Amino acid sequence: FSRGTPAPHGVMHRREKTRGARVVIDDRHCGPIGHIAVVTEAGKALRARLVTSPCTEAILLQDHLQGEKWDWIEQMRVQVSYLEDERSNELTNYTGEIINVDLKNYMIHVKFDGYDLDEAEWVSMYDDDWEWIDVTRPNSDELAIAMKAHQVPQRGRQSQSQQSTAAQHPRARQQDRKRQPQSGSGRSKKRSHDPTEIVRQQEAELGPPGPEVLHLQRVAASVKSLHSDDPGQCRRAAESLRELSAHDVRDLVVLNQLGAVEKLVKLLYSHDEGLQQDAAVTLVNCSLYAPCRSAMLKATCFAPISAMLGGSDVQQELALALLQNLSLVNTSHEEMLQIGFIQRLDHFFDGSVDKVFIRQKACAVLQHLAANPGNVQTLLQADLIRVLLRELQSSVKPGGPSLDDSPQTTDLCKIRAIGTLVNISSHQPNEEQLGSQELLLLIKQLRARSELTHLIDGFVSNIAGASCHCGALLQLGLANEELIIEAAPRRSTFEAGNAAVAQQSARALQQQRRQQASQEQQWRKQQQQQRELEHQQREFEQQRELEKVWRKQELATRQELTRQDEVQQLRQFAPNRSGYSPQVQSEYTNGYERHGPLLEMEQEMRDAQDPVPDHVMHQGAAEDLADLCDEQSNCRQQ
Repeated sequence: FSRGTPAPHGVMHRREKTRGARVVIDDRHCGPIGHIAVVTEAGKALRARLVTSPCTEAILLQDHLQGEKWDWIEQMRVQVSYLEDERSNELTNYTGEIINVDLKNYMIHVKFDGYDLDEAEWVSMYDDDWEWIDVTRPNSDELAIAMKAHQVPQRGRQSQSQQSTAAQHPRARQQDRKRQPQSGSGRSKKRSHDPTEIVRQQEAELGPPGPEVLHLQRVAASVKSLHSDDPGQCRRAAESLRELSAHDVRDLVVLNQLGAVEKLVKLLYSHDEGLQQDAAVTLVNCSLYAPCRSAMLKATCFAPISAMLGGSDVQQELALALLQNLSLVNTSHEEMLQIGFIQRLDHFFDGSVDKVFIRQKACAVLQHLAANPGNVQTLLQADLIRVLLRELQSSVKPGGPSLDDSPQTTDLCKIRAIGTLVNISSHQPNEEQLGSQELLLLIKQLRARSELTHLIDGFVSNIAGASCHCGALLQLGLANEELIIEAAPRRSTFEAGNAAVAQQSARALQQQRRQQASQEQQWRKQQQQQRELEHQQREFEQQRELEKVWRKQELATRQELTRQDEVQQLRQFAPNRSGYSPQVQSEYTNGYERHGPLLEMEQEMRDAQDPVPDHVMHQGAAEDLADLCDEQSNCRQQ
């Protein structure tokens, strides 16, 4: 694939192309010895100068020997021994990996297994007891000769006055490396790595701090001032970090360890345009360092970047520079496609000369996204081929290929645009838009440019693997019979793969339809059950209402029957009162209805004590009731 590399913002300074490495030298007496060297890039060759050996001649490093005879110093495994118990004089061994190296002071920064990154310690290559895991380390005599050859003061075997002068690095003294056992088991607590604590320890032990500690102190103060309530102090801190991040990769490591990335991401929300630009430029520089990219993704940096994409041209350029470096992380592509970048492609590629740097960075982002096969379909749906075709046409006139912008900027846009086409054609060579007559004619015209030839050849070779484009390639002269024949196996493989994918998609679609039919049938069954349940509920409610009405009617009927029975009994057992007037007879009947239950209760009590025949009981009750009615009649007459 044609894949770009992260590029800093236009105002950023160029970094030195030097790096530390471990070079294995075969010694006929001691076997393989691992030396630390400074690697310098000279053109396409890597030249290494050994630091731990008296040899001052440069060694040419060959690519095919990497991992066998040489490798980069980062993440190399070492074993360090510490004296933690002075009474037993027993050494405790710890293994870890190198994360940094100070070749000027012969120090290696080791992160031990099982400990956090902020607990990493500096180990002296000359004074401390350390070993490589796989090969032999240089002995002390060889290191002493090497330090003398490279004009570095020796430590360890010097006089007392020389030792006090040479041990200016606070972490290079063997006395500081001794461990004091804690209560219980485990490794003893190491010295603090807080910048303020380091300065305090150094002033207490060695006097005034050195330039490296002062530099670290200034960096820590600037990071701390990023969230200051004073706007001027915050702006000065952002400007300082912007300049600092453009010089040395070690400063990027320090910024990441001090938590500056999260604070800088928050400053992207600032309404102060100058402060926002300083924070964005610093983050662009930091994003060249892979751990900083991970920290930015954890800090949810895409939200402010999405807002910056809709801002001014400067904000858009900075946002695209951040996306250019963040797009190197494949896990960020899914979220990156959802923040509005794809929707604003027409705005970025509107052909304006003033937006040439915006087009450069947008092409780089597209190139990185197209390298991921999972993004190709989304890019094609966003009409990416049309956008790239318009960008390529902007530098071609009817009379032949010519440039409408400066050669450097325009060539870079064209290279990245064609690189994006190469990536897309490698994943989907049978895409219909890739074989359009307009695009192939333009590709044929640009093929004459030497800087684009190798990319165009790769694009033609990719689409030659699809049968639908072979005729157009032969007709325009972009491909010959040999290339078509050579691409035949790839076409067969690709078509077989497409058939398998189509068959798999058909099976998946059929299974999905079956699942949908099953779910729909289940839903209909649930709806039918719900309707039946509601119908049963309504019937139950109606039945209850009918039962209530029936009970009320039955109660009223019983009460009426009871009243009629009582009146009938009264008329049956009462004596003949025909001599009385109808009014008296009515009073008689009403009196019985009012006092009849009480008389019946008294009669039941009498019967329980002295049972009497029924006709006697009814006759006595009737006589009493007759006397009561006579008394009421007399009272009424009086």
